[in-house]
Amino acid sequence: MGSIIGALLLALLTVGGWIAWQVWDMNPKVTETARRVDRIVDVLPDVKIRIAQEDLQKRVRLALLTTEPTEIRTGEWATMVEVIDFASGKGKNSRHK
Repeated sequence: MGSIIGALLLALLTVGGWIAWQVWDMNPKVTETARRVDRIVDVLPDVKIRIAQEDLQKRVRLALLTTEPTEIRTGEWATMVEVIDFASGKGKNSRHK
């Protein structure tokens, strides 16, 4: 019975050690890859701008922009609101109370 528990404990420690080693060994590779990509982007500023534009085009479909509210009368506020649809390239603005 003791040898079975010992074998299971040894197997558990071996697998746990292997997983810990893989995680420890992977971290420098991930940070080095990120550093390399950052260096490439810094050298090619046009690529940096294009990547940012592509990310915005993919993720942002609609934007809602507002100005700071201004108090018209006591307790009554108004603000300008603009809705921009990036897919159609159109915008619409209006004043809201």
